[in-house]
Amino acid sequence: MINGEWIPDVLVALAEGPKQYTGLLGTIRENTNEDGWSENRHLYLQESVLNRTLRRLEREELIERHREPTFPYRARYQLTSAADELLTALTPLAEWPKQHADLVNRARQAAQGRVAGKGM
Repeated sequence: MINGEWIPDVLVALAEGPKQYTGLLGTIRENTNEDGWSENRHLYLQESVLNRTLRRLEREELIERHREPTFPYRARYQLTSAADELLTALTPLAEWPKQHADLVNRARQAAQGRVAGKGM
């Protein structure tokens, strides 16, 4: 359900609270490029991709879309309670690499060394 290129970015952005579409897009683009919390640092989120991602998350009942009934029509997105629980459960897993950065770096370097050794 959460496997997808921009799904973690959308969930993290909405964890801050409900957002209108343009605010959500801006938050993801800003954080992707500046803060580096995204694995998609080299990419630029396109509106069509965000639309597909939001529709998928709605189908999977991880986000809710609320559309204002009057003009100008605006959509606001927010996490469902199930998505809130999921993020709460995943937070310790996301924090673990930060707490053990030296271990993670050694493992990464060892893996790179094994890959480089096979290429010879």
